[in-house]
Amino acid sequence: HYQDQIVAKLEEELKAKGYDYSDRVKNDKIISLIKERLVLLNDVWLQSSYFFEAPTSYDAAVIKKRWKPEVPVALNEIATLLQNAEDFSSAILQDLIKDFIGAKQLNPAEIFNCVRLCLVGGSFGAHIFDIAEMIGKEETVARIQKAVNSITV
Repeated sequence: HYQDQIVAKLEEELKAKGYDYSDRVKNDKIISLIKERLVLLNDVWLQSSYFFEAPTSYDAAVIKKRWKPEVPVALNEIATLLQNAEDFSSAILQDLIKDFIGAKQLNPAEIFNCVRLCLVGGSFGAHIFDIAEMIGKEETVARIQKAVNSITV
């Protein structure tokens, strides 16, 4: 079964990098989120590393295109919204941020791309709210705050 092969590869990568690889349910869910992005089995870490490691750098092209002066302010407000969210499920988070973007009359593509940048370091990866749900509230908020404090234009 292809899913099992991919999960086994992820678990092998996690073990080699010193991460806990024993949560089969979590690993299975991560593979479900990324498997359509895999070209080769060896791409599994490339496509899933952000579930385990916060970005250490941010894609300069995305910053140049999307990181406008209003973005850090909006991201700080989003971090607060997320911190106060009772339900941290993907669908709820998506609605929360969409409502915020609409109320503030912000550019959705700009904000969603910048949230993605904060979470993964670039313009790649699974659905951003699935990522947020998987890494959890504290890690999501921490990654947004770190990016806001790190990125200068």
